[in-house]
Amino acid sequence: MSQEKLDESAGDAELKFSDLGDSNHDVAEESDNKRFVRYKVEVGRGAFKTVYKGYDTDEGVEVAWNKLPTQKMQEKDRNRVREEIGILKKMDHPNILRCNYAWVDPTTNDVNFITELMTSGSLRE
Repeated sequence: MSQEKLDESAGDAELKFSDLGDSNHDVAEESDNKRFVRYKVEVGRGAFKTVYKGYDTDEGVEVAWNKLPTQKMQEKDRNRVREEIGILKKMDHPNILRCNYAWVDPTTNDVNFITELMTSGSLRE
């Protein structure tokens, strides 16, 4: 998968990990545009991705940081992921999870995407 960004929007926020000194959350990483941070708190896990609690430094709200490893995927599956995230970013409906930003980590090729944080449980529940 190419290392190009999946979203061209960029934030201007300068963020230092020390600025988020919440004792309940240790910051694990930040997004390529420095707008979002990922905490070490895992909120969900599926067959393909892991969801962590994150924070949007521009909006001042918690978000879901979705991490999808792609190292073991075939190229056609990576392209499919890119297409589906592109579709999700265009969706605007109160019953569809909103995707705020997405990018590929150039060091791991993991696809990361930021969505709303839903705390009321899973669809199964």
